[in-house]
Amino acid sequence: MTNPISERTRPFARSALVILAAASVAALCLLVLAAPGGAQLGTVFDAPPRTDPTGPDPLGAPTVERATAPMDEQGPSESVAAGRTVALPDGTKAVAGELIVNYENGVATRQSDLRRQAGATLKTDFPEIDAEVVALDEAAGTAGELEAKKAEIEADPAVESVDYNYVVRAAWSPNDPYFRGGYQANVRAVDAPRAWERSRGGARVAVLDSGCYRGHVELNEGKVVAQTDKYYGDGIANDERGHGTHVSSILAADTNNGAGIAGGAPGAQILCAKVLSNSGTSTTDVVMDGMRWAKANGARVVNMSLGGASYQRSFAELTASMYRSGVFVVAGAGNDNRYRGAYYPAAYPGVMAVAGTERDGTGRYLTANGGSNWGPYVDIAAPGEGIWGASISGPDRYVMYSGTSMATPHVAAAGAILASRGARAPAIFKSLRATADDRGARGRDDVYGSGLVDYHGGLLHYQRSR
Repeated sequence: MTNPISERTRPFARSALVILAAASVAALCLLVLAAPGGAQLGTVFDAPPRTDPTGPDPLGAPTVERATAPMDEQGPSESVAAGRTVALPDGTKAVAGELIVNYENGVATRQSDLRRQAGATLKTDFPEIDAEVVALDEAAGTAGELEAKKAEIEADPAVESVDYNYVVRAAWSPNDPYFRGGYQANVRAVDAPRAWERSRGGARVAVLDSGCYRGHVELNEGKVVAQTDKYYGDGIANDERGHGTHVSSILAADTNNGAGIAGGAPGAQILCAKVLSNSGTSTTDVVMDGMRWAKANGARVVNMSLGGASYQRSFAELTASMYRSGVFVVAGAGNDNRYRGAYYPAAYPGVMAVAGTERDGTGRYLTANGGSNWGPYVDIAAPGEGIWGASISGPDRYVMYSGTSMATPHVAAAGAILASRGARAPAIFKSLRATADDRGARGRDDVYGSGLVDYHGGLLHYQRSR
């Protein structure tokens, strides 16, 4: 695997004269960062927002019923007694101290002797298939102990195989109407529902953007756990543009709340950093200050749906530092609909650059207002066209935007799901690249990078590589 730090250090080799010149320009000018998709520098929206849906239409503002979800839908937990399960290396769980023994044909009369030798007692018999569930007399309360006992019993010639008594649960299907109504093909395209059975992304994710509308049903109820306004300095990250609110809801909307959309990482907590002005512009020092705040407040993932600046060594060193400290940083590849050798901050070392696809994850995102950039800096792709998210026009209103700004939080959500299982930036990079669904030319290419992000595949890869 290529190293996200070393593969992007080529700009460091520029001559001292070029570096000094860039530094001088940065010192004399306000360098404006535009959220990807703006037709002109400083335009935040990826595409003109469509009218918010209203009325009885299934995409309209739904009636919100905040009833408590059934126990089997509140999280990936087991129905067996607490303390009786063990986590296996592949991420699944099994009942501690129990195994399912499959015997060879014709050894039924010897089964009691075999149980005695193994230090086990019969729990449930399945004579029609020559199998039984046994409870182990000896301690087998850890995955290692259970695995060792499984191997010991399996070594007996009278035993065909031994299985774990796996924990199963009802599939978690959120009741959010946009998800259930088929309007979030983007969420299914990245295989989020299967990943949710193992993790829902309980990690802190910083969104560096135009702020957050915390009164929206998708972002209240403790979803935004900390906020700051690095642009105006008043500490309140109000969103006057709607871009940051939309991005935050794609990433971690309050899911299974009977309203609107499902978020990519339903369990994630948002650290909301307003680094863009109300007109959608900013300077690199403000964004860098937002990154520093995010790290100080425990962010495991940082989402930057913004870009357009020239290369700056200080910013590159900051992103590399975040990567080395384990923080996973993602940024949009930009929406100029053209080849670029680099686009910052997406092309900085330690940043995963995200290209955009159609909503269902097939072709490249391309509309009359722009299209996803391509180039050697692109790492991965995610849905970015026609993505529904929270609107600032009301607490239960939704709007559709397109752009790599919308693709980026899909990858940030995947990072949160892995981070909630202990993964740090290098491991997240490795797992998401290794399991991305190939798109375009075979293997890595400049349009889709490694391919379409795969939440479930990435999580399994990380859990199996530990």
